[in-house]
Amino acid sequence: MSQLVDGDEVFVMLYKELYFRHLYAKLGPNITLNQRIESWENYTSLFDRVFSDDDDDNNLDRLDLPVQWLWDMVDEFVYQFTDFCRFRSKDLKKRSAADVETLKERTKVWDSMQVLATLNRMVADSEINQKLLEDKQNPEAEALHTALNSEIGIAHVQLVLGYYALVSMCRMHCSCGDYWTALKCIENLDFKGSNSEQVPVYMRVTSCYIALYYYMGFAMMMMRRYTDAVRTMTGVLMYLYRTQHLTRPYQYEQLNKRSEQMYKLIAICINLCPQRAVEDIVMQHLQDKYGDQLARLAKSDEAMYEELFSYAGPKFFYPVCPVSRVLQRAVDALARSRCIGKARSRCIGKLHGIQHPTP
Repeated sequence: MSQLVDGDEVFVMLYKELYFRHLYAKLGPNITLNQRIESWENYTSLFDRVFSDDDDDNNLDRLDLPVQWLWDMVDEFVYQFTDFCRFRSKDLKKRSAADVETLKERTKVWDSMQVLATLNRMVADSEINQKLLEDKQNPEAEALHTALNSEIGIAHVQLVLGYYALVSMCRMHCSCGDYWTALKCIENLDFKGSNSEQVPVYMRVTSCYIALYYYMGFAMMMMRRYTDAVRTMTGVLMYLYRTQHLTRPYQYEQLNKRSEQMYKLIAICINLCPQRAVEDIVMQHLQDKYGDQLARLAKSDEAMYEELFSYAGPKFFYPVCPVSRVLQRAVDALARSRCIGKARSRCIGKLHGIQHPTP
């Protein structure tokens, strides 16, 4: 294929990125270790080339991609990392000797520090945080939107990738259980917009908008900021309700599942912290579809808290590479990370069910 495009390495890497994305979608957990490694090597080569300092690379000067593709690229990068973390800690006894030896030798493949370093490099080289801070200090300047509208080619690609890297870092930290850092990563984003006419960058791609608000709302819930969590997730649910007729067929299943997850998280929040500032449409949907679950939550049913949390929470993963005798510890830690939210919900549920004596 390289001969058909005159040896254009950037084109080949972009083609392979789409190829591996399709491979993950079709094979799922059946994808081989070597294919996972090849995908990692392609991503690192691609991002290194995009953020390289080679000013003489004409192929990069002409490179410009749609924002949807750029979001899908970063989102898939983090997805494959989290999937690999679960892969290397699952079915350890069934793993072949060759796979175990490869995992021991290739410890840098999909390593959490390497992935975070890649995302941090995107943020630093794109200088996205500086532009976001400038907009906060002087909203009239519209530094970010001016840059996005004026930059073309590789400069535009770098800027957008840096923005989406912040959202993906929030997802990573949230799935690791570091909720404070997850919110810290996105504190400079343009949530309010520089003015009423400018649409926040994350809203240019619907899947980015939903992912951002889902992980942000979940992190707030785990930090016991229940009112903020409900307000955050309600906002995106109302957006989906108003634009459901615009949803593309291939997006419907994914968006529907994410919506149901947020509804269930809101159900947990309003039972742990009763509040009135909930949209009528959201409450009506909860009562119509989850009436029985709400009744059981009101009775402090621990099993119901656990059931809702198991479905609505993100897939936690153990970010450290397990080797030799540390292997079983990794599996145990993964199991504990999945139980953190469940245990917290049960404890708070018990407190919520205590009947206080009247004075």
